[in-house]
Amino acid sequence: MTELSAERTRLRRQALAARKALPPEVRLKAGEAIAERFLALPEVQGARVIALYLALPDEVPTLPLINRLRRRDNPPLLVAPVILPERRMAMYPLPPDLSELRPGPFGVPEPPTAGCQPVPLESLEVLVVPAVAFDLEGHRLGYGAGYYDRYLAPLKVQKAVDPASPPAFPAPASGRPLLIGLAFAHQLLPAIPAADHDLEVDLIVTEAEVRRVLRA
Repeated sequence: MTELSAERTRLRRQALAARKALPPEVRLKAGEAIAERFLALPEVQGARVIALYLALPDEVPTLPLINRLRRRDNPPLLVAPVILPERRMAMYPLPPDLSELRPGPFGVPEPPTAGCQPVPLESLEVLVVPAVAFDLEGHRLGYGAGYYDRYLAPLKVQKAVDPASPPAFPAPASGRPLLIGLAFAHQLLPAIPAADHDLEVDLIVTEAEVRRVLRA
């Protein structure tokens, strides 16, 4: 294990332990405040295609976001990750009835894929990414399996879209999704050692603030 990976492992363990130790009432109140800040973002209010993770019990809850987004007059298309063979991941539309969700390989609910078309990365306008922690520069500390790192890798090198082959879903005007991290305030760390494959998020939403990451 390299020095960088050892430090990331140490920070991951600390952050996971702190998140698990949050009292339920604190988690609930913080989750409500995070939801309000997230839904008030102009980028979210105008988005047509939004990708959200389906939260584990101790993560920032996303089910309230899904329900409230669906109640909008012009609700966006909501998609969520599905784990595929060979350690890959794709985004599939959430079913109208969330009881149709099925448990994935890690016990995380996933949308059904039968008869559905995955929504390509380049069509997402907002992508909410899970993490154990974020830092002030937008670096993300994941769970260590690398699914989101591999999924987001194409964003490292933007490719031109062939106008002769338009995508099945419309692409966002910016050419890439806005990456948003949802986190409890204690998950925002001063610094996380970054690996070469890391892609920083653009926004971090906690119960205390919305932090827009400034790029050089």
